[in-house]
Amino acid sequence: MATSLHNLAALYHDMGQYAKAEPLHRRSLKIWEAKLGPDHPLGPPFLYKLASLYWAMGQYAKAEPLYQRGLKIREAKLGPDHARVADSLNNLAVLYSAMGQSAQAEPLHQRSLKIREAKLGPDHPDVALSLNNLARIYSNMGEYAKAEPLAQRAVAIYDLADAAPEARYGGYDTRSLIAWGIGQQGRAVEDLGRALELI
Repeated sequence: MATSLHNLAALYHDMGQYAKAEPLHRRSLKIWEAKLGPDHPLGPPFLYKLASLYWAMGQYAKAEPLYQRGLKIREAKLGPDHARVADSLNNLAVLYSAMGQSAQAEPLHQRSLKIREAKLGPDHPDVALSLNNLARIYSNMGEYAKAEPLAQRAVAIYDLADAAPEARYGGYDTRSLIAWGIGQQGRAVEDLGRALELI
């Protein structure tokens, strides 16, 4: 029952029908908690779907505790260096970035990157995602010298892995922002062109 509600809520969410999705997400979460307990390791996906709905609605204050709770569950049940913990760190860090809280996002992205490199290897697309997210944080902070090598490495990994177009788009987009920030408009336009070819 909870899974069916969860899937229907996800469908409404994807269709942008947030008012229909929210009660279904909340109900599926409540059923899951009643059946398995509030700290079961299978629970974070239910938490994250509701959190991502609140994020899409611009209700960051409602999304944050759900992401935090999912991270806490995974750290407790899977250990602090598990690849799923890296996913949870990434989710929370990206939310903080969206909230303009780069100082809170940065250490979470760094920790996520460290776990992913150790568990998945240095050339995995999830490592590239962490590199790209961290590069974007530094770019937003105007720290282009830190951002540029991370973005370069992310794009190289994405290209080598022939990653999904959305991922490659993100890498080229970030690299173009950094190039623009350091006054290399030609490179910025070139990377942006590559990004736009992928959508």
